[in-house]
Amino acid sequence: MKNAFRAVQVTTACVAFVLLIGCTGKPVKNAQLDLARASFERISGDAVVKRYSGNELNIARASLASAEKAWLAKADAVEIDHRSYVALADAEIAQALASARSDEELIASLKLSQRDAIVSLRSAEADAANSAAEQARDEAARLMAETEQLKAEAAARESQLQAQLDELNELRALKARSTDRGMVLTLGDLLFDVGKSTLKPGAISDIDNIATFMLKHPDRSVLIEGHTDDTGDEDSNRELSLRRAQAIGGALEARGVDFTRIETLGMGEDAPVAGNDTAVGRQLNRRVEIIFPNDGDAAPLEVISSTASNSDG
Repeated sequence: MKNAFRAVQVTTACVAFVLLIGCTGKPVKNAQLDLARASFERISGDAVVKRYSGNELNIARASLASAEKAWLAKADAVEIDHRSYVALADAEIAQALASARSDEELIASLKLSQRDAIVSLRSAEADAANSAAEQARDEAARLMAETEQLKAEAAARESQLQAQLDELNELRALKARSTDRGMVLTLGDLLFDVGKSTLKPGAISDIDNIATFMLKHPDRSVLIEGHTDDTGDEDSNRELSLRRAQAIGGALEARGVDFTRIETLGMGEDAPVAGNDTAVGRQLNRRVEIIFPNDGDAAPLEVISSTASNSDG
């Protein structure tokens, strides 16, 4: 009955969503929200998740509804991104916890099988059936070794994934957002005077926070991209954007981050995020992006976070 009731709720919400779009016009498409929707649809259909993580799935459903509400209300893109990111993380946590709980059930089953094997061993010994007793002893030892191996693997995985989840939460605290390139932190043009590449005092706090994160995680590299609007000469803009990226890279080096972990690029006016025909658009284009690339296996951080969330269970 609960599942049927939820289905009715989802159907009602979808109808309301369609009616709202018809009345007000569809809001601008949001890639982060699309990613959250796709992840929730995939995870909500997983039988293991439904069995072991019903409560967490409901939390993910509520988070996605919150992101949808902000999208329909045409809220600020940063707010929609944030709510969508939370919905995505909640869905992946539900899947990770379901996997962990399923593993725990398997371990319990193996322990029960181990006890049964021990009972069989004692019975065989009592009957002086040496051959049967030896087989039971071997089976008990095998099951015990398998159980211990599973426990060790589960503990190692939990420790590793907890560390990855902690790292992801630290990136969230830096206001980084998830992209297909990794986690991206955008710093506005207020870090520099117009046409200059010298960092202003107001940038110190952001630089300190980034350096602290990188010193805590020495396996992490960073790509720093400078961007400008299209005002002025294209070559000059590219050179200025590179100098600004290098200024931030140099500031990180000065705080102890090894230069081999830092790459800088001057993108100039080639990658705008808004139109250059307004002052607001030009200001958005004048930025520096701090990119924490995905790990070597090329798995997106949001997928890593889903696995890392095993540690919560």
